[in-house]
Amino acid sequence: MPSQLVGKRYIHSCPYRDPKRQLEVIAVKEHLVYKEEDGRYTAKPNLRFIKNPPRRFWVTKPQYQIYNENKEWEKMEWLDEYVVENQHMASEVYKVLNGYYPKGYVNLRDVNKSPYVYGTDMSIDALIVGKYIRDYKKTNLPMTALSNGFYDIETSMVDDRIIMATVTHNNQVYTAILKDYLFKKDKSGKKIPATLEELSALSQKVFSEFKIKTKKSNKTVLEHGFTFEYHVASTEIDLVKWIFSKIHENKTDFIGAWNMKFDVGRTMDACKRANVDPGEIFCSPEVPEDIRVCRLVLDTNKKVPHWSRKWDWLHCTSHSQFYDALQLYSRQRIVDGFETSYGLDYILKKNINIGKLKFPDLIDPDTLSPADWHRYMQENHPLEYCVYNQFDGISIQIMEIQNQDATGMSILGTNTFTPLSNYNKQTRRNANEFYFICLDRGYVTGSTPQIDENVSEDDLFRQLSIQGGAVLPTMMVHNVGMRCLTERPDFETKACRNVNDVDYKALYPTLCIILNTSRETNLSTLVRLSGYTPKETQNFLSMVISTRENSVPIATQFLNLPGYEELDIDFMKEFNITEKEEDLEIA
Repeated sequence: MPSQLVGKRYIHSCPYRDPKRQLEVIAVKEHLVYKEEDGRYTAKPNLRFIKNPPRRFWVTKPQYQIYNENKEWEKMEWLDEYVVENQHMASEVYKVLNGYYPKGYVNLRDVNKSPYVYGTDMSIDALIVGKYIRDYKKTNLPMTALSNGFYDIETSMVDDRIIMATVTHNNQVYTAILKDYLFKKDKSGKKIPATLEELSALSQKVFSEFKIKTKKSNKTVLEHGFTFEYHVASTEIDLVKWIFSKIHENKTDFIGAWNMKFDVGRTMDACKRANVDPGEIFCSPEVPEDIRVCRLVLDTNKKVPHWSRKWDWLHCTSHSQFYDALQLYSRQRIVDGFETSYGLDYILKKNINIGKLKFPDLIDPDTLSPADWHRYMQENHPLEYCVYNQFDGISIQIMEIQNQDATGMSILGTNTFTPLSNYNKQTRRNANEFYFICLDRGYVTGSTPQIDENVSEDDLFRQLSIQGGAVLPTMMVHNVGMRCLTERPDFETKACRNVNDVDYKALYPTLCIILNTSRETNLSTLVRLSGYTPKETQNFLSMVISTRENSVPIATQFLNLPGYEELDIDFMKEFNITEKEEDLEIA
């Protein structure tokens, strides 16, 4: 019995869009899972191209259009369902709402202003991820193993050319070096040609002695099972092409780069210097030329708490998805806080107990600046410098085997039905997951209207303040002041540190889900207290949030109950206690 295809597992994807040609293609990297004759499951990497993908959206049936605010979700039986090509969804929604097509371009956010539109917030990428994940779970098949690699280049300190590069694929190491740098020096300091055999021998010698201690083992590099392949390149672009030919040959699922902006950015610069389209290099050869995408998008968000929490992304139609290993390392450890340094040398020492190769027997690295050390090694010991380049890729590969960061990224992203380009957006992951939960329960999530860009933050704050707020309970600010007076070290001042405000708007929908706050779960809304002014009503709403601390003011101001003084007088009358007797008792 031949191998039988039993499932398709989603790995990653990249969209291609060309409005002029009215063409949209989603290139999906998938694992085709086969059941062999002996019962084993095997996986084959595959690229699938989904052209002009269809999708669904919903509009409230006319008889139920009796509200004027956007809902979080709506019952499916109250909605009319429409199926359209994703690229035409905005104009199709417009037609359903108005009865005719728009004359020109219409923004999806504009049609989403209607409270009767549902399901349009989901990107087609997320819908495809959701389709794959839900279908694969139905098969009860095991998760396929992901292939992982790391890419590292070294550039000339003289002219910025890429002079050597290494890429790994699991335990395979591929290294390319420019012919200009395949040399050694004799005793007089004269350059003489070297061979790949000499480079390979040096690499084998170093890595047969170089032990790496992980949480599970203490082995040399060679004992970890790494194999090596080399290439001598005549030009910079020849070097790049050979390295990427190995990437395409192995069809590696994920390739990390420690600071992708440098390694991938400089590789693209090399392509431009050679008048070669980067897509010709980065995209898999089986991708048709007219739908190739190769675009490095750098995260320019200035509000991230630390630069390592940015999320740069390479949008590329390829078997191999590049990612920034430094940024992923930081994001996978949000609970642990920030590292003292995100230099690779520091991170390696912390994780595998050994830093980058420095060859102290050749030159003391502490006597030179980092730039001077690189310059010295390139000019005098290029073979050792090439081994240094190899270890940069190998060391991160071993760290990945231990930490499984890329695997964690893939699982978390796909389990929340989110393309990995949006891996850094927790609110988006929550919204995507929420969409499919609602579908399973017969509901469809509402659509988000365009935010009015003409409203300033001050106006928004003023609008929110009118609706009332809450004061932090006193128990939360007790014993938190700093003891900072030299003369009175035990005295607690009212000066506090680590004070933060919470942006509730930015926490949507996380906060709403956790606290179960929604129009759909709201049983009633207090608009006005009979007999009280709007300001008094607002005061009541602010106090009722913290009833333990505000019980007496609520009782006296709104329930006409006696306060402390009235109760004290009634108590004295009840027990016939005079003021003098009270003073005596107290004394």
